[in-house]
Amino acid sequence: MFFVQRSKNPRAKLMARRRLGSLIGRWSLAVVLAIGGGIVPSPIPILAQSESGIRIKALRQEANSKTQIVTARDNVQISYPARQLQARADFAQYLIKEQRLVLSGNVYVRYQNGNSLQGERIVYTIKDGQFTILPKSGQPVEAVYNAATGNQAPQEVVIRSDRQEANSKTQIVIARDNVQISYPAQRLRAKAQRAQFYGKEQKIVLSGNVVAVQKGNSIQGETLTYSIKEGQFVATPRRGGSVESIYIVPDDNANP
Repeated sequence: MFFVQRSKNPRAKLMARRRLGSLIGRWSLAVVLAIGGGIVPSPIPILAQSESGIRIKALRQEANSKTQIVTARDNVQISYPARQLQARADFAQYLIKEQRLVLSGNVYVRYQNGNSLQGERIVYTIKDGQFTILPKSGQPVEAVYNAATGNQAPQEVVIRSDRQEANSKTQIVIARDNVQISYPAQRLRAKAQRAQFYGKEQKIVLSGNVVAVQKGNSIQGETLTYSIKEGQFVATPRRGGSVESIYIVPDDNANP
C-alpha cells in the first residue's frame, strides 16, 4: 500500500502526487515484464499469472498503466493456457481494456485440438474467441485444422485463402476469396470462393464456382457440402444450371 504525507502546501501536494504516479507506473511495468520472465511479485487481477492469464515474452516490452496497452517487440512468444493457445510473432500488442491481442509479422498461432493459423497479421478477441487472419500482400493465409473424431489420429485439413476468420468457441472457420482446401487423409482437394468449416459438426460447406477432386473423381457446382464423418458430398447448382461430376472407371483390360 502507498501513503502520501498530507501537507498544507499545494505545491508539495502536487509534487507528492507526481512521485506516486511515477512510482505506480514503474511498478506496473515491472509486473508486466516480470510475467514475461515467469516472476510475479504481487497479484494483479488483469495480469496475474494463472491458468486464465496471458504470458508474454519478448526481447523488448513496454506497458502503459494509463492506456493499459502492452507492446512487445522482437521474438515475441505468447502463452494462454486457458485457451490452449501459443503464438509467436515479430510484434504484439495486448489491449487490456478491449481484451484483444494484435499480432503482426510472421505470425503463427496454435490453439485447441492442434489447430494452427499463419498470416502476416492476426487479431484475437479474447472474450469472443474470434481470430481474424490477414496475409502479406500477394500471399495467402494458411490454416490447418484437425478433422479427426474420437480417438482417431490427427487428420489435417489445410485451408488457404485471401482472408480467414476462426472462432475457438463455436469452432467455425470462414475463408473468403481464392479458397483452396486440401484433405490428404481423404485424398481430397477443392477450390471455391468461400468456405465454412464446422469443427463440431465435422462438415465443410463450399460455395461459389466449386470444384472438388477426390481420388481422381471430380464434382462441380455452385455449392458443395462435405460431411467428413460420413464421407458424403451434397452438391447443388446455380439457379437454372446443373451439377456436373466425372468418375474414373477402372480399365479391366489394364491388368489381364
